[in-house]
Amino acid sequence: MKTLLPNTFFILLLFSFGLFVSNSNKDHEEYLPISGEVISPMPISSGGSPGNYTGSPGDGSNCTACHSAGASYSLVPTISTNIPGSGYVLGQTYLITVSTTSSGANSWGFELTAEKSDNSDVGVFDISGATGSPQVILSGSAVTQTSDSNSSWSFNWTAPATSQDQVTFYAAVIAGAGQGTQSDETVLTSETITDATLGVRDEDMLVFDIYPNPSNQFVTIQLPEGLSNSSVKLFDNTGRNIKSAKINKNNNELDLSDVSQGVYYIMLNSDGKTGVQTLIKN
Repeated sequence: MKTLLPNTFFILLLFSFGLFVSNSNKDHEEYLPISGEVISPMPISSGGSPGNYTGSPGDGSNCTACHSAGASYSLVPTISTNIPGSGYVLGQTYLITVSTTSSGANSWGFELTAEKSDNSDVGVFDISGATGSPQVILSGSAVTQTSDSNSSWSFNWTAPATSQDQVTFYAAVIAGAGQGTQSDETVLTSETITDATLGVRDEDMLVFDIYPNPSNQFVTIQLPEGLSNSSVKLFDNTGRNIKSAKINKNNNELDLSDVSQGVYYIMLNSDGKTGVQTLIKN
């Protein structure tokens, strides 16, 4: 017994020490990084903005929600259009360009929308013939990028079919150098245009009648005296052109059988004159 007790004590001591070392290592390992794990900064998304981040009154938010102003690349964004100084013509399509100048940046992004005076969306964007690889989002009410390698983007905007007084384009533009969202620079810009009809002389306005209104299938467009051939366009309440036709005094009906119920706008163009009437489809 005299020789067994010290040996037993010694074995128990070694066992306790082993548990202590094991637990100490476990505590230490909880704070070690996982082997091979690399945490990289998030660059500007090549997929573009998720939408509603232009900083416009209607959007409320802008890109600084994710891309803080942690760096300066001397970013200067510009919105330019081919809309004449006299204003946009109802229902016409125009080229909109967002361009940038910057220093030291190698990636860029943007989102642009158009709003009228009540801060709601106006007009419709599309990318036919576009440059800079933009994409349309939010059912045509905004545009953003599909690649972060372009610093300029061009696309189309179709003006509304009815007078909206002033329209403002709002854009949030980002520049970065692949250092993550905390090292991006975001700049907001805007450009306001007016409706050309506000300055059109009365003799340039085209006055015409349509019937029946509301209509179930066909609507007749009564041309003013002296007009024999005209073009007519049907717009929905977002400004999208959904039907076009050539009419004259002998063929002046527009078939609405494939048009859903709702409020529409008929625009008539002839001899440099333009007129618009509201139509209800039952």
